[in-house]
Amino acid sequence: MKRFFAFGFLMLLLLSACPGQAENRFSRHAKRDKESGERIYYYVYEAKELGAGMPLVIYLHGSGERGDDALANSLPLYVRDGSALCQEAILLVPQLPTVFGWWSFVEETLMEIINEVIETYQVDESRVALTGYSMGGLEVWSLAAHYPGRFTRVMPVSGRISEEIYIDAFEMCQLKNFVGSRDTTVDPKSSIEFTKALIDAGLDAELIELNATHPQMPARVYKDEEVLAWLWMEKGIEK
Repeated sequence: MKRFFAFGFLMLLLLSACPGQAENRFSRHAKRDKESGERIYYYVYEAKELGAGMPLVIYLHGSGERGDDALANSLPLYVRDGSALCQEAILLVPQLPTVFGWWSFVEETLMEIINEVIETYQVDESRVALTGYSMGGLEVWSLAAHYPGRFTRVMPVSGRISEEIYIDAFEMCQLKNFVGSRDTTVDPKSSIEFTKALIDAGLDAELIELNATHPQMPARVYKDEEVLAWLWMEKGIEK
């Protein structure tokens, strides 16, 4: 019996030291939305070796995470459980309250949060990436179109386009658009057509169509090491 307990304790130590188990370094902050008065919470995951000039990645969650579940699924969850290592970047995860139907209702406050995090952490402004899934992917398209030049890399996942946006807004960024060929929740047609227009215009854009349903997309994209290396901007790029 003693030998069994000793073995179990040793395994616990080994598991706790496993490099795949990322430390939970998310800190919670808040900013009040001026128009509604609602408090908008957001989480910041700090790279292990924190310093000035690091890249920033902003992740926008889907509709199912409204309220207080921003870290419960997709990229933030994978960072927390160690299946998506984030060692050399800062990750910003805003939380949309349930009183709002879409990210667009708090877009001004969202940009204020992004700019404050950039200033607070002395982020390398030539390495600011924007990504999001489903409802968050929809807002990725909108933010990139409304604030051209703010984001270095743009990566919507299963995000449709719900408004008229212009090709020239994407001239100063690199874009990867991930869509699922078996997605029956979000029709990818609008984003596919716009991405092809960007490619035809000679811009740095790529369309990646995966054989996946809507719920399968986060794991297919955000656990891919090559995709993450691109998103984290580990080696940096020139704008």
